Amino acid sequence: MLFLLWRQRFHVRIVITFIVVLFVSLLIAYVYAYFMYPEHYQSELSVTSIESGMNTVLQAKELDSFGEIEELVKLYQAEVIAIDGDRDVAFSTEQASSISTTSINRINHLDELETAFTFRSDVDMFEVVAPKEIQGENYTFVYQFDITEESEAVRHIVLVVLMIVLIIGSLGFVVASTPIISPINQLSNAARKMAKGDFSVYIKKKREDEIGELVDNFNYMSKELQQIETMRQEFVSNVSHEFKSPMTTINGFVQAIRDGVVKEDEQKEYLDIIHSSTQRLSRLSDHLLQLASLESEHHPIEKHEYLVDEQIRRVVLSTQLLWEQENITINIDLPQIMIVADQDLMEQVWMNLLTNAIKFSDRDGVIDIEAKNDRGKFTIVFRDQGMGIPKEHLPYVFERFYTVDTSRTPQISGNGLGLSLVKRILDLHKFSIKVESKRNLGTSMYVSINETEDEK
Repeated sequence: MLFLLWRQRFHVRIVITFIVVLFVSLLIAYVYAYFMYPEHYQSELSVTSIESGMNTVLQAKELDSFGEIEELVKLYQAEVIAIDGDRDVAFSTEQASSISTTSINRINHLDELETAFTFRSDVDMFEVVAPKEIQGENYTFVYQFDITEESEAVRHIVLVVLMIVLIIGSLGFVVASTPIISPINQLSNAARKMAKGDFSVYIKKKREDEIGELVDNFNYMSKELQQIETMRQEFVSNVSHEFKSPMTTINGFVQAIRDGVVKEDEQKEYLDIIHSSTQRLSRLSDHLLQLASLESEHHPIEKHEYLVDEQIRRVVLSTQLLWEQENITINIDLPQIMIVADQDLMEQVWMNLLTNAIKFSDRDGVIDIEAKNDRGKFTIVFRDQGMGIPKEHLPYVFERFYTVDTSRTPQISGNGLGLSLVKRILDLHKFSIKVESKRNLGTSMYVSINETEDEK
């Protein structure tokens, strides 16, 4: 279980690494201080001696004079002060220090306390206050045990232990953090390459935690950016082709007419071709400008309430020449649908969807336009029975400049901006669109819109 957490969760991995490194550092420091550091033994022996001295002094019962007490405490390198019943100093060894305030307070309340211990951190000393009877008189004895050397030894040992923990811990973290930092450095280097335009970078995934997920997301981003770059290059090529072909046609025919190469009775036909080419250039320019305007977030949208079913029927009538030339049948099954939207922009949506359906339908085909109502949310469907869209192209049909037809035949060529305009216009209205298609079985475009509150 711990191994699975280690592999799957980056946060858990850091915590476990910290705990392990800290534990190992403390263990090494403890082993060094206990087995390799001589002051440890000295300190331990001194503390044991002081403890033994306290017990011996406090439990001694056959001491009949101050001299005997002085000799006893000197065995344990201690000092003693005797206080009589009047709270005066009756006896004191030569090296005895002044009694601390805490011990004085305890002497004054000795009736409530038989023996009291005080540690004086200012002079590294233990003071023990205890009553004792000497030659029939009651005294209060203050025993002072100096532990200066022992305190210094402990401080020294603690300092050494902390230094060991710091050094070993730092080295441990450097080693343990290498597999954590390595993929981050790889991501950083890959990001720099990507910033310079190299979208082919790929990082091999070696773990299943958050870093592994980040690597997956980075690789996905790299793939998508590479796809966008490919689309951009294809767009430049397509636009160049779109402009170059009609410009070449226009230039050639104008030159021929100007030089008198074209007969007078053929000039009308040539002028029609020139006119068609200029219209093609105009449409391309309009699409580019309109898409840029729609994506600038400053494009004005004038929403009005109107019947969208009537609008779609008008669009069908306006394209009558296109579908009649191909002998295409259009079936319309639309109820009355009142919406609030920009009428001109929505007309472009229906026009693009219908002309696409006509363009990619077979001769003598059928196009169905119908609506489905789901509690006030209408979905308008444009369904053709044409060549369809390959599955691998479906995720990109609404991308700017993307064209399914790579051969760019004159019959069905396009600039890849029509569906991008449709998607952008619908997004501005908070509507949505999706596509379903199968190769050689046709394509269905689903536009979801909301009717007005009055109709609901």
